[in-house]
Amino acid sequence: MRASARGGGEEAARTQLVRGKQQVRRDLFHQDPVVGWLVIVGGPGLGSYRPIFEGNNTIGRASGQRIPIDFGDETISSEEQAYIRYDSVDRTFLFVPNLAKTNVVQVNDRKPTAALALASMDVITMGRTQLVFVPFCGPDFDWSEIGEVKT
Repeated sequence: MRASARGGGEEAARTQLVRGKQQVRRDLFHQDPVVGWLVIVGGPGLGSYRPIFEGNNTIGRASGQRIPIDFGDETISSEEQAYIRYDSVDRTFLFVPNLAKTNVVQVNDRKPTAALALASMDVITMGRTQLVFVPFCGPDFDWSEIGEVKT
């Protein structure tokens, strides 16, 4: 039913706001922008995901970690088991194991002893949990491409 058929002037004005090209507001981020995800593909939390943000992301079981893997796997260190870093300048992701921890991490069945570049669909194993890395930002897109965005 058309707004004019109902006789509501207010309804007609509201309907017109939907038509045509709308201005999209892009000024400040509501929170840190997501640059990728870790998706749990094995172990406790199967099917869940955690966002990855720009900069340095700590990974551990505690809720205070930037990426909390808190699904009950007690073999994951509670704090800073590893780090994922996204650098918006060169648009790359790095995985950095915390070598001070006794909990071993693996990337694609290899035990890294230093920072290594992450690629789409790499499998990270922490304790009894497997996570797949899914990037959103990278060579094809970065939040800095949205000209009106102010960080």
